[in-house]
Amino acid sequence: MKRHYCYQCEFGHQWSYFRDETEDAVPGEEICPDGHEAGMDEKIPADEIQITIEPAAFMDSKGKLFLERRYFFLIHERVGGDAHLKSRKTHLWREALNLADRFHGISKERAWKMWVEPRSLGDSR
Repeated sequence: MKRHYCYQCEFGHQWSYFRDETEDAVPGEEICPDGHEAGMDEKIPADEIQITIEPAAFMDSKGKLFLERRYFFLIHERVGGDAHLKSRKTHLWREALNLADRFHGISKERAWKMWVEPRSLGDSR
C-alpha cells in the first residue's frame, strides 16, 4: 500500500513524501526546507479515497429553494490526482452516510470498481 508521509514544523511549514509503506524514511526528510525539525508527522494511507457529502440545495432567480436537505455523494482520489466520481441522484443525509460507510477505508481501485457496478451501489447513481 502507498502512504503519504506528511510533516509540519513548529513554524507552520508543511512538506510531504509519497511512497510505498515498506520503504524506509530517508535520513533528513523530517527537516523542513528552512532547517526546522518536524514537530508533527503523519502517515496517511494514500490508496484510500476521500469522501465528500455535498449539499445539492440551490435557489432559483425568484428565491425559491430546491433540493433542500438533499446531498450529492462524491469520492475522490486522496493523493496523486484530481479524479472524482459524483452521484447523479441526490440523497437524504442518512442515505449519504450509509454510502460513506460502504466506501470507508477501501482502496481507490476498489471504490472505482464498486461505483461502476450498478448492483454494488443499489440505486444510488
